[in-house]
Amino acid sequence: MVMKKILWLIFWVSIFLLFLLPANDPDLGWQLRCGKMFWEGGGICKTNTFTVLMEGYSWVNHAWLYQVLIYPVFRIFGVAGLVVMNALIMTGTCGLFFLYLRKFGSLARLMGVLVFVFMGWGIFSLGIRSQILALFILSVDLYLLTRKKLKFRWWWIIFLTGLFVNFHGSFVVALVVIAGVVYLTEAQ
Repeated sequence: MVMKKILWLIFWVSIFLLFLLPANDPDLGWQLRCGKMFWEGGGICKTNTFTVLMEGYSWVNHAWLYQVLIYPVFRIFGVAGLVVMNALIMTGTCGLFFLYLRKFGSLARLMGVLVFVFMGWGIFSLGIRSQILALFILSVDLYLLTRKKLKFRWWWIIFLTGLFVNFHGSFVVALVVIAGVVYLTEAQ
């Protein structure tokens, strides 16, 4: 039993270390500038003021909450803080996904997490990005769907999905996944 716990600890520490990736996202600079602008009272970035190629271009900033969140981490802890934040979020996402897969047995859980890790590592190898926070929220939503006895779970799912909308534009995928899981769960 002790050996099993040690192996699980090694497994989760390995996942954490795997996601200690350098912050190579080419968008990170302007994401940090938008976060800084928010915290200095300039509001949410809606117009491109950082480049000369599309100066004045307006867009819907679907990642504004991500920008607001990462700037203080960067300001206090620097790039190293963002790297550790990425590893913590991705490890937490894997852990929640693992808990969601609980009903499928140990081997299926392990395989599911490993597939998720390797797919996630390929997708998120640029380091911290707004998508990882969105994926974390989706993992929480999926976990909450398995907690049928939890009071107010639907309110939490609605609240978290509302956060998701402001982290990344892929929230529509989350709605489809949640609807699919609910449909498949109720069909059983």
